Amino acid sequence: MTCSQAPWAGALLEALSPQRRGGGVRLLAIGAAVPRAVRGWADTLWVASVPHAYAFPRCSAAVHHGGAGTSAAAAAAGLPAVVVPFLAWSDQSSFAAWLVSRSAAVHLPPSSRSAAHFAGAVAAVMGGAPALRRGATALAGELRRSSPAGEAAVAALDAHFAAAGGGGGGGGGEVMAQLEALRSLGGSDAAKLRSGLYCLLRDSAVAPLRTYALRDAWLASLSKELPAHPLYKPDWPLRHRAIDLRVHDLPHASSMIEWWYFHAHLAAADGTPYCAFAALFRVRVGGELLCHAHASLLCRGETHAYYSCGEPHAAAAVLRHRQPRRTDYFERAMHEAMAKGALPLPDATAARRFTVRTDAFGIEADRLSMSKDEASGSYRVCLSADPAAPAGTGAGFGFDLTFCATKPPVRNGVDGVSPGAESADAMYYYSITRMQARGSVIEPPPTPAPPTPAPLPPTPNAGSSNGHADGNDANGRAANGVDNGRAANGLDSGVVNGRANGHAAGAGAVALPVQGDGWYDHEFGGDGAKGEAPTGDAASPGVGGGGLGLPDVQWVWAGLQLDDGSEVVYARTLDTTSLGSIVDKAVLVGRDGASRNADAEMAQVGAWTSLRTFIKYGCRWALRVPSEELVLELAAVADDQELISVIATPAYWEGQVRVTGSRRGVPVCGVGFVEQYFGAQNHDFRTMLGGVSEVVLRNVEAVYPLAPSRQHLVELTISPDPPRAPPISPYLGP
Repeated sequence: MTCSQAPWAGALLEALSPQRRGGGVRLLAIGAAVPRAVRGWADTLWVASVPHAYAFPRCSAAVHHGGAGTSAAAAAAGLPAVVVPFLAWSDQSSFAAWLVSRSAAVHLPPSSRSAAHFAGAVAAVMGGAPALRRGATALAGELRRSSPAGEAAVAALDAHFAAAGGGGGGGGGEVMAQLEALRSLGGSDAAKLRSGLYCLLRDSAVAPLRTYALRDAWLASLSKELPAHPLYKPDWPLRHRAIDLRVHDLPHASSMIEWWYFHAHLAAADGTPYCAFAALFRVRVGGELLCHAHASLLCRGETHAYYSCGEPHAAAAVLRHRQPRRTDYFERAMHEAMAKGALPLPDATAARRFTVRTDAFGIEADRLSMSKDEASGSYRVCLSADPAAPAGTGAGFGFDLTFCATKPPVRNGVDGVSPGAESADAMYYYSITRMQARGSVIEPPPTPAPPTPAPLPPTPNAGSSNGHADGNDANGRAANGVDNGRAANGLDSGVVNGRANGHAAGAGAVALPVQGDGWYDHEFGGDGAKGEAPTGDAASPGVGGGGLGLPDVQWVWAGLQLDDGSEVVYARTLDTTSLGSIVDKAVLVGRDGASRNADAEMAQVGAWTSLRTFIKYGCRWALRVPSEELVLELAAVADDQELISVIATPAYWEGQVRVTGSRRGVPVCGVGFVEQYFGAQNHDFRTMLGGVSEVVLRNVEAVYPLAPSRQHLVELTISPDPPRAPPISPYLGP
């Protein structure tokens, strides 16, 4: 049924009649469905159609149905409006509510659509309620300021219609002549149609049947697509509009989890490589906001130091609001540790709460700080070194880096949205994929070398059948079986691993100038309601359990910068429960900053198992983007780039990779970062002990193989230097 056939159409027409609207008010009626009697009214102009951008700026108020285009045009023109939705299932009521919330419209629901109600509403928008005109004017100004490009487009459209016509019921010039001839009673040239009133009626009797058919098809498709296309949240960036970093670098109140992330591939003046990473995580736990800071520095491709620090109230908040799942032994052990009043090691507990500003981008998180100069758009990320840190703990490293974007931010996922296991778990995610990074780094003090063992007494056949008579085997291990650069008990400190970096003790405080390429990510979202509720077996068993609540998913992410000036962002997300793929896509960013989504495949071709957590991570990968004919090989610069932290329950891998390959047959190379989160991999003893046994069996096989060679038997029975297991390197082949 068209508006002119609706039960309330007669009441509306009565309110708009010359007798009810009073002298001095002219009516512009648009649409083929306008009754013939109305077309002959005094002080009334009827046209079959006219562009809204033409008519609205010359009117004083509007009566319309609340459609998206009409509402936008009325708002842009600053017109107070009477909004009369006629399709309950559509977005008309939503736009009516939006205009009312901005004090720019009167919304008449079906129960209030009498002639008297319509007449009162028309009188209000024509000047009886000045607040409506002020609200409409303010809204129009806001829209103009937010979209200068849109204003230019509207101006171009106006010029086109004024010059060439296109107004539907006659050329644009002819319609404009009619509009300009419709004067107010006072005859003022300035008034012309400023006292006019616009009324929209549906223009076809067959439109409703087609509309309802389209509605049914739309609803059917929507019911299937909604789980895969989560809805935007009110404080997320608008679709089809550039991301305003002044707004969206700030925290988002609707989010359960949010993080800010920087990494940089750097080099000193002599070419010595460094790689820095910093992130601030902000999680809602039981209605409380908890923050956690992470940072790492990979020096010379060998020494990996990291820093992890939480707020002083974090342990108590987790104990108050989250209960570990009965089957999750890691979470239960973690709760026992937090009951002592601090986060379990290796996480540090800050002396005071962190600060995340809401008026400008600024974060103060113990040793880590992030800030932004809005005038230049540059970011500064600092990790202060701890001068009192003992050697070998990793606490002595730091950096002070400035990041300047050379490309605009790009949206990841579909319009910036990465779906979760449920629609409400979706995250909004944008990146600046190429930045100039410069500043300084401070290497950690070196790990002390273990004491040199006493030499073995001479024997008749002194020396070694493997040709190493200096007490070290071919792998550089000391004769006591302990790696140089490892603690004397043969175990990594858990924070720094690899050989000493050549600096004398205490010399780590020297800041080395560096420069290179940087990267910035900002991701936020998740179900805020879950962050308000307690979790555990009795509450929400699928929400992060007893930790600080990273999403209950697993993922592999890669951010790659290639030497042809392009970047690749790859993400594969798995549902922890079903291990089904939620996301498996890539975003390709060109030299000019333009981005597009593409199907991609990344296969793990090499693995490494941590001896601290016994989680198996990838260390080599093959990435293919068929539509781009892009084939890349990724290799970890150092296998051990694991970060152990309470927020990951218990760890994740965040590390630098080298990239080689080709695009359409042309060789490319580059650098990148890969992130792997498999926190749920070893949450029970069975899987954890499986990882332990795999490493033990591999090392036992090295000493006592099931099928020993003749040389091996000779070494076992005759040689004074019997074979030992290789360094307990947790590297695993494909």
